[in-house]
Amino acid sequence: MHGGRLPSATLQVSRRCAEGFAIAAVILATGCSSRVLMRVDPPATTAACRAFEPAWALAQWVSPSDEENREHLRSWCDAVGPVAVHAPEGARPDRRGAPVILASWNMAVGKGHLATLLEQLQDEYPASDVIVLLQEAYRSETPPGACPPGSARAKAIAQPRSPGSEDIMFLARRTGMYTVYAPSMRNGRDCAASPREDRGNAILSTLPLSDAVIIELPFSQQRRVAVAARVRVGGRDVGLISMHFDTRHGHKAAATAIIQSVALLGWQSNLVIGGDFNSFLPLDGGVRHMKQHFTELDCGRGPTHGNGARLDHIFIGHQDAPFPCRTGPDTYGSDHSPLIAVFSLGRSATRSARHQ
Repeated sequence: MHGGRLPSATLQVSRRCAEGFAIAAVILATGCSSRVLMRVDPPATTAACRAFEPAWALAQWVSPSDEENREHLRSWCDAVGPVAVHAPEGARPDRRGAPVILASWNMAVGKGHLATLLEQLQDEYPASDVIVLLQEAYRSETPPGACPPGSARAKAIAQPRSPGSEDIMFLARRTGMYTVYAPSMRNGRDCAASPREDRGNAILSTLPLSDAVIIELPFSQQRRVAVAARVRVGGRDVGLISMHFDTRHGHKAAATAIIQSVALLGWQSNLVIGGDFNSFLPLDGGVRHMKQHFTELDCGRGPTHGNGARLDHIFIGHQDAPFPCRTGPDTYGSDHSPLIAVFSLGRSATRSARHQ
């Protein structure tokens, strides 16, 4: 697992100038009327939730710059464990020439059977590498057994655990997949109670991951953290982001934060963003804002959630060529259906023609 680095000339100048250039970049990305302003945080921190497991792993942190947001986010951060990374050892199969399969899925805090989904994808595409952008994964044991006074926590979901339910990092080690997991919140209000769990988003891949980035979204109802990394596909470095918006509020602000973070990272092309956008309304402000800056893949028109709404979406860069995508036929025990794509990223012919 390689440490994240910001591909920008701002790293070569003074920090004050770097911050100025970064602010200019995000304003250009989203317009001067944006109320969110994201920044790349310095690596030094005393917050346990900003540590890494194992300790050698590194990542960039991007978060809102205003103190009100940061104070809310810190209180939730205090109740979760560190970011977790898994990089398997040993040789991996050479699957060059085969399509890469990409899925985005909310696994309902472990109710969903991720192992079953992976097995079916591998049965359907036996020669392919697989990437999963995962929401509502859970991790056990590592979260702190005592939380500071005033720390914020969410009620437990999916407890007690059903037989066969797997901690995301246990599954990563068992399957030998490269993994970055970033907890968003505590899964349970009593830090001393068992099981000790947090929940958040993850990227799992049979291809090596690099340049990890943790993106704290603006606070609305709960702390939400997107996880990002890059992967080498067909000679290209492709940015991946797995994200999960709050249930009903703050969607446009969260979308603005993602747009600004992509601008800060320089990932506007060769990019895939997948997640649960909680877009209950047909004209959801967050999805509408995302469509102004990215291209949505056509993964079908039916619902992705048991309530009959299409909550889940995949976006790519405006200059990237779309690729086939579908909504999975099963929920695999979750309340969401996965989005499954046969992944390739080329330059859009339409966009290329416009820039000639």
